[in-house]
Amino acid sequence: MRIYFLVCALLAYSEFFFLEGKMYPGSMTFKQKWADLRAMPGSSQYHVMVTNIENSIREVFKNDSNFQNIKVTQLRENEANKKSTIRGILAADFKLSFNNQSRARSSIYNLFREVQSGAVDGIPVQKGSLVIHGLANMTWPHKQERNRTHQQLDHVASIIQNTWPSGSYGLPKPGSGCPNKQWREGFRYHDSENVENTNVKPNRSHLSGPVSPHGVRQEFCIHMDTPGKNIPWPRGKYCIYRKGETCPTGLLEGWVRWDDENTRIDFPNTFGGELPDGIYGENTVIYFCCSTSGKKSASISLPYGSPFYLIAYGSHRCQEVRYHKAGLHSTIVTSKASP
Repeated sequence: MRIYFLVCALLAYSEFFFLEGKMYPGSMTFKQKWADLRAMPGSSQYHVMVTNIENSIREVFKNDSNFQNIKVTQLRENEANKKSTIRGILAADFKLSFNNQSRARSSIYNLFREVQSGAVDGIPVQKGSLVIHGLANMTWPHKQERNRTHQQLDHVASIIQNTWPSGSYGLPKPGSGCPNKQWREGFRYHDSENVENTNVKPNRSHLSGPVSPHGVRQEFCIHMDTPGKNIPWPRGKYCIYRKGETCPTGLLEGWVRWDDENTRIDFPNTFGGELPDGIYGENTVIYFCCSTSGKKSASISLPYGSPFYLIAYGSHRCQEVRYHKAGLHSTIVTSKASP
C-alpha cells in the first residue's frame, strides 16, 4: 500500500531576503471596489494603477532622506478578518526600503499620517488599513509635536512582528534547517515494505531526511509554547503537526497511520529528539492539526526569512502565503501489505 505525503514548500521571494533589516513589506486598502478595477496583471490598466500607487507613496516620502524606494508587488481583493468585516475592496501589497533601519519607524510614521487622513496624495484609502511587517519592536520616536494620534499609533497601524503563532506544534523540517534556534528537532525512521518497494522523494524536494528502498526518515521542527503570547494561526486550508495533546484554537485534529514493516532484514523503527504527538512503536501514528475554514487562494501571513513547509489539506493545491512562493512536494512511502 502506498501513502502519499504531500507538503507545500514556502520559499520567500528572493527580493524579500532582507539586507540589514532595511526593507519592509506592507499593505493598505483603498476606497475602490476590486470589481471596478477590471484589470488583469500585465494589462495596461493594472500597470497604471500600480504606478499611481507607487508615485503617491513616493510623494509622501519626497522630503525624507532615509527613504529609498517603494515597489507594489500585488493588487488583490481585500479579505475580511477579525479586525475588519470589509471585503471586496482593492488592496495593495508593497515593499518599502530605507537607508537606515533605526530611522525606519520615524519614516513610516509619515505614511501612517497620510493613511489616517483618508487619502495618500489624493488616492482615497481606508483609515487604519496600513500594515507593516517586521518593524523592530521599539517605541515610536519622541517629537515635540507628539499628540494623541501619535501616541495611539501602535494601536491603529498594524505593526506585524516576524513572529510565529503561539502554542506548541510542529512542521516538516526543510533541508535548510528549522526556522531558528528556538525550534527543537526530532526524527522518526520507518522501516517500509521490502517487496515491490516504491519509496520516492523527488529530486526537487527540499525536505530534510533520506528516503531509500529500506525506509523513510521523517524529520521535524517543533515549536514549543511561549507563555504570555497569543498569536493565532490564520484561516486557510493547511495542516501542521500536533504537539501538546491539543490543537491550537481554530484547528481541527486528524491523524495518519503507517503500517511499518519492522523485520530483522532492514533497520528497525527508531526515533529521537522532540516529536509531534503520536504513537511510535512497531507502527507509526502521527497527529495533525488542520485549518479548514479559509481559502487556499487567499494569502495568509506567516513569518518570512527562512523556508518552511505546511502540510497540504484536501487537495494537491498549496495554501498561498504572502511574500512566499508555494510548491508542492511529495514523498511516497510503501507501507506493509495488508493480509
